[in-house]
Amino acid sequence: MSSTLVFMGRVSWWHFRGNQMVIGALVGVVAAVLLACTRSPVMIGCIMLIVGVIAAQGYTNSLFHGVSGVQVKTWRMAIHEMILNAGYILGCVSGGIAYGVFGITFAYLVSAVIFIINILVIGILLNVMRRREFNQGRLS
Repeated sequence: MSSTLVFMGRVSWWHFRGNQMVIGALVGVVAAVLLACTRSPVMIGCIMLIVGVIAAQGYTNSLFHGVSGVQVKTWRMAIHEMILNAGYILGCVSGGIAYGVFGITFAYLVSAVIFIINILVIGILLNVMRRREFNQGRLS
C-alpha cells in the first residue's frame, strides 16, 4: 500500500481522470468475488495484495481530489478524514456482523455490491462534472 501511495505521489497522469477510479473499483469487485470463491491461503494473500493497492489508490484519489482547488485545505482535510473514519468503523462493524450471521462468503459478496454502488456513484459524479464543464465551455 505504501509503495502505491509513493508512486501516485510522484506521477500526475491520474489527476482529474475519473476512469482510473472506475477501473480501481472494478478491480475491487473482481477481488471481492475472488475472495468469496477461494479458500487457498496463497490466493487470499495475492488477492489481498491487490486490495491493498486499490485501497491506496482510492485513498490517494480522495485525498488529492478532496483538497484540489481550495485555498484553505484544513477544513476539507478534517471532513475527509472524518468521512473515511466513519466508513472504516461502519465497514468493520457491518462486515463483522455480516460475517458472524451469514459467513465470510456473504461478507465478501456484500463488499462486491458496495464496490458496484461505488462505481455507479463515480459514474454519476463524472457525468455531472462533464456536463458542468461542457455548459461552461471548457469541454468540447
